[in-house]
Amino acid sequence: MLMVLAVFVAAAGPFLLDVVKDSVIGWRVQRAQERLQANDPQGAADELTSAINWGGTHPALYRYRASAYEKANNLQASLNDLNYLIALNDSQIPPEEIYVIRAWVQIRLGNVDVACRDADLCVDKQPNNAVYLNQRAYIRALANRNEQELREALEDVERALEISGQGFMNGGQDDPDFPPQFNMQVHQENSAYLDTRGYLKHLLKDHTGALEDLNKAILQTEEEQRTIAFLRGGADYDQALAVMHYHRALAYRALDKQEEAKADFQLAEELGYDPARGVM
Repeated sequence: MLMVLAVFVAAAGPFLLDVVKDSVIGWRVQRAQERLQANDPQGAADELTSAINWGGTHPALYRYRASAYEKANNLQASLNDLNYLIALNDSQIPPEEIYVIRAWVQIRLGNVDVACRDADLCVDKQPNNAVYLNQRAYIRALANRNEQELREALEDVERALEISGQGFMNGGQDDPDFPPQFNMQVHQENSAYLDTRGYLKHLLKDHTGALEDLNKAILQTEEEQRTIAFLRGGADYDQALAVMHYHRALAYRALDKQEEAKADFQLAEELGYDPARGVM
């Protein structure tokens, strides 16, 4: 049907053909968003491929598809899109927005050194970006190459917590245009960053300190799941909690608290902990 329509408007001139093309590309992107919301990342990637095949040239389509491929566990396809974007060097997408995805894909592929270099590039570009600081800290934790790097990672996540503690949008002050559950986030530490710090403390053999951070991270994430889960898919919270429980299990085991460790390992598995799928 779409091809018949394209042939029809082609006779009416290139202007109408461009209108139809843009409409189809926009429709495919919308379908991709719907597929992602329905937890079908491969379907989203397929929709974006159709948009590109219809003549979509904006580099954001490739970045979006790279993320969808990563979620679909199609890591090589994701890496291909990211490498294409880096070679393209288009000013419409800052390079750190590409490196931040590629670092995660590379660590999942086991390319530890490349992943760490990509994470470095993100922080080099934006040294005060809490997200990039936390990602580099977590990439270094997963790489676990040496104690010095782990201690540097701990400094990164401490800095990320300091930056995020200044508040989301208003210098740490409540914003009256947001409901209370949003403002609640301003007054507590970011749970993902606490998880990173807790995991790093465990790797550095401060298991008691690790438990303190991980207990807080789990409680806060459970509270967020109850209050603002409508903003994100429930699976996102389940996966975050799966990783946190796994990290806490490691700390419990190191402290010879075997029953607690066993319970957390089991809960992590039930919530979907699975490094092969990127839940790690």
